[in-house]
Amino acid sequence: MSEGFLSYTDVAELTTLSTRTIRRKVDAGEFPPPIRYGARTLFVRSEVNDWCAALVARLRENPHNAA
Repeated sequence: MSEGFLSYTDVAELTTLSTRTIRRKVDAGEFPPPIRYGARTLFVRSEVNDWCAALVARLRENPHNAA
């Protein structure tokens, strides 16, 4: 997948989580932190993809333990 950046809206669409849930997970240290680029807040696409892959692996290992 190409490297790049994602907005909160992009991440919400990719993960199917709400932007509010993403903000809570970031604040709790449970999601890759965004970076500031000027006035924009962006996520690194590869970090979000890695988080998604790790979540899938955890759920496949223990499907009864939702994240």
